[in-house]
Amino acid sequence: MAREGHSEGDQLLVMVAGRLAGALRPMDALARLGGDEFAVILPDVDSEQAFQTAEVLRSAVGEPGFQVGERTYDLTASVGFAVIDGSAGSESVRARADEALQVAKEMGRNQTFVWEEDLTGHAPMTAHRRMAIQLQNALRDDRLIIHFQPVVSLADGRTVYHEALVRITSPDGVLVPPGDFLPAAERFGLMPQVDRRVVEKSLELLARRPDVNLFVNLAGGSLTDESLLDWLSTAIAVCELAPGRLTFEITETTALSDLGRVQRAIRKLKQLGCCFAIDDFGTGFASFGYLRSLPVDEVKIDGSYVHNIDRDPTSRALVSAMVAVAHALGKSVVAEKVDRESVAVILRELGVEYGQGWHWGVASPEPMAGTN
Repeated sequence: MAREGHSEGDQLLVMVAGRLAGALRPMDALARLGGDEFAVILPDVDSEQAFQTAEVLRSAVGEPGFQVGERTYDLTASVGFAVIDGSAGSESVRARADEALQVAKEMGRNQTFVWEEDLTGHAPMTAHRRMAIQLQNALRDDRLIIHFQPVVSLADGRTVYHEALVRITSPDGVLVPPGDFLPAAERFGLMPQVDRRVVEKSLELLARRPDVNLFVNLAGGSLTDESLLDWLSTAIAVCELAPGRLTFEITETTALSDLGRVQRAIRKLKQLGCCFAIDDFGTGFASFGYLRSLPVDEVKIDGSYVHNIDRDPTSRALVSAMVAVAHALGKSVVAEKVDRESVAVILRELGVEYGQGWHWGVASPEPMAGTN
């Protein structure tokens, strides 16, 4: 029996190695280090390409299962990698990759982690590492929650949308704000998981509350993730939402990261009745030039321009220019971080359709009634 078990294990390793090799390019190198550990060398790739390859390898091991004899083995893979840039010897690079692998395992396994130096050049960013583990546990334990902030019509003060803002709670019930965990989610590739959970909860609320319309943020990696996009399309189609009830927000950086794929993703979801808004408009350098290329419906002007327009003529002029461009392209405008009536008055004068901020209410666990 021991010999048969050993034979099955060997067959399984050979099959895993075959899948890994099948996912690599001819010039890449694959080696078994011992036990169930493998090493891969990827020549002539940058960090982003290496991460994409790592995700392909992880998926290759994860699905489908391995059939050995009469048994099926469902496996997962943790991947850690380090960039070879000529600054460290082979042993140092190997140590960095080993450390990254351990971090991936600590994050809950079946994860990918990139070894990166901190500002002193010595170790991975431990604060982000700890937060990524906390986020992974929160996703596992269903401790991700949504709060809703009203978006009002400046013409009549009616609440027409709510923005879904994500939070997590610690095991002892303390609320963790998004600024604490979203950077870690982006660094460790957890944003598609976060976005999927937020969309799930948002669709549940829309089905329960026909009087509510929502803005929901999508990260760049989520919008260009084909599997997540397919899931989004199916989930939205099943809900049979009335057109315009769900608007996805994407940042300018997201839109410009892969313009062609983003355009296709937007058009696919718009066919299902979804709308799109550019968030944080004005923070990039190519806003005006690329806005005409994106089939979005609304523009959300970044609050850094808005909050002081009643005191700063330059901010007022910039917002006025953004509004003029958006309207010329047939897009409505939302102004963020409005915290007083004097700002709202000027926004009305400039023709801004919608406002969002503390002036009308903070984010709360349940949307206001009668918003549709």
